[in-house]
Amino acid sequence: MRKTTLKTAALLLGKMDHLDLIKKMDMGTQNDITQKGMSLVMPMILGAITGFMFSKETFGFGPLISGVIGLVLALMVMIVDRTFLNKIGEVSKRSKHTRILVSVLLALVSSSGIDLALYDNDIQDEIRSIARERTNPSLEAFELKLSELNKSISDKEVEAAKMKKIYLAEMVTGVGQRAKAKKALYESMLEQAAGMKLEKSILGQEIAQNKRNHEEKNVAELQGSLLIKMEALHRVVFSSLSTALFWFMLVLLVVLFDLLPLMVKNKALNGYDQFMIAEMKRSLTLYKPIDPEKARAAYQTFVAKHDTTRRGGQSVLNGFGLN
Repeated sequence: MRKTTLKTAALLLGKMDHLDLIKKMDMGTQNDITQKGMSLVMPMILGAITGFMFSKETFGFGPLISGVIGLVLALMVMIVDRTFLNKIGEVSKRSKHTRILVSVLLALVSSSGIDLALYDNDIQDEIRSIARERTNPSLEAFELKLSELNKSISDKEVEAAKMKKIYLAEMVTGVGQRAKAKKALYESMLEQAAGMKLEKSILGQEIAQNKRNHEEKNVAELQGSLLIKMEALHRVVFSSLSTALFWFMLVLLVVLFDLLPLMVKNKALNGYDQFMIAEMKRSLTLYKPIDPEKARAAYQTFVAKHDTTRRGGQSVLNGFGLN
């Protein structure tokens, strides 16, 4: 088990070429490399979850594409953290601050993807609420017609009430024919008012159906909007103190897990680091870079020497020519 863990850590750190050398080193060096390698596992898992959840819940990608995006993000996280862990010695403050900023951004993105899945029902309700807030142009005509119909019903009921008083008064005076005519007119007004109320009921059903259709259409359109989903998530998360606290704890947990490689990175040099430093020094000793000034001086010396030799040879040839 220990050998397998060490091999996995060496694979994650990109040290498979030196695995045999690491196995021959002291236990402290092996433990240090194992700790550094295993610290990459949690950030990689978080990166994979972030890519999968965010692409699936936000953009609606299928499981296969979301899984590929998650694996790519996990690989990118591994490459970034590997540069910190493989650096010999202390990491600069600028690099630390950059890594912390990346962790916070990753935590915000990953927590958003997780929250979109956790609060899916509440988010859908908020999206419907946002859809209802949008104006419906076709509804204005219905509402204008409904307002006119309500006024007509009210006016007709007022007229019927007046006609009823006249009808009752005619009944008291004992004029039968006139009373019957008023009664017929009164009943006709009631029938007209009843017809208007039926029309109002039908119009109300049409308005309700129009609102439902408009809401469903808007919800379908808003489902593909990242900004709308983020707005709905913001409303849900900060709707109460408990949900806001849960979101903050989730972000903090993701940040701490993602900073594991930075936290396990220590200043002390292990046996492998010392070996790499010695190798670099030896390489510099064997393959020293050429100094341009010294190279130019050596070239000038060579040219001068070659010119002197050439002139001497020419003089000898001239002497043979004279003889």
